[in-house]
Amino acid sequence: MSAGDAKTVALRILLEEVSPLFDRVEQLNTTLVQVDAAVRSDIERLGAMMQSLEQHLGESSELMAGLQGVQRSGLKDYPVPPNTRASGHSTRTVIGAAIAASVSCAAVLGAGAWLLIQPTLQHEQFGREVAAAWPRLDADTKAKISQAAKPPR
Repeated sequence: MSAGDAKTVALRILLEEVSPLFDRVEQLNTTLVQVDAAVRSDIERLGAMMQSLEQHLGESSELMAGLQGVQRSGLKDYPVPPNTRASGHSTRTVIGAAIAASVSCAAVLGAGAWLLIQPTLQHEQFGREVAAAWPRLDADTKAKISQAAKPPR
């Protein structure tokens, strides 16, 4: 077997090893796009929930300010309007909801960040492996890898 044949065999073996990695990169990219869409959807829903929470907090703070004013003025027989509690949200409930929303937001963002960074870490590992094998590759293989590494449009 000549040196050229040995080199060809070695390149074929290398290409057989690299081909599944490219397939895995494509799968990871698809997963990343799906996770990104899910995280963006969750963030939009969370934003809507936060706006609703802000509205309820504003209503509660106005009610509390009014009650404090009545307390300061010394009017103990202040008539509470019958629909004051119509929304069913006490101050404790609103504060609890704000804390729960903050914790949920932190959990969602933390999980989203973890899910988003995993493909990056895997891409970095793949990049290191390709960089290590790069000097041994022929020009055609380098061109294929360079073409495959370009981001989709």
